Amino acid sequence: MRVSKRPEERRQEFLDAAQSLFYEQGVEATSVQQIVRRVGVAQGLYYYYFHSKKEIVEAVIVRLTDRFEEELRRFIGTVRGSFHERFQAFLDACFTAYRRLAVGGKWDDPLFKESAIIGRMSVRVKSVVSSLLTELAEEGVRAGELRLPYPAAYIRVVVNGIGDLLLEGEQDLEMVRALMTEMIEGPRQAAAAPAG
Repeated sequence: MRVSKRPEERRQEFLDAAQSLFYEQGVEATSVQQIVRRVGVAQGLYYYYFHSKKEIVEAVIVRLTDRFEEELRRFIGTVRGSFHERFQAFLDACFTAYRRLAVGGKWDDPLFKESAIIGRMSVRVKSVVSSLLTELAEEGVRAGELRLPYPAAYIRVVVNGIGDLLLEGEQDLEMVRALMTEMIEGPRQAAAAPAG
């Protein structure tokens, strides 16, 4: 008996199968035929949802980064307090979401060794983090807790630099926290210090 599923449910099955295979053996080694076999449908159905392998790779990236953003937004919405407290909580949420973005928290999994995947994912993750952190910084500036003349530009520079550091393999997240805190809160502290 043939099982008919709603289009979104079937599409998610293809994404689940592709993501699982990408983690198991890498993107390059995964074929459309393997994805179809894992779902257990005719190959023609795959092409109803995705026109190419590249398209499903992009869809997996979007899904992973959307989940990353949802997790950060959900967390950010619950945190109250000073800019410093909210900023530290934001870093906690980023690091937690960052660890979850990789299977088992391991950034050496096959999916993340694929330069095409990591490059595209990095751009999306940096954009999400920059956007959310800019919102937080602008609130801190409006409240007078942070002096940052060009928050959006400054945050983009910091996030891109830190993102590159992480892409290069940096695993010491406490050092990353210290760097980000110094770069973002440092100017506020220096500006607030009395002239000597």
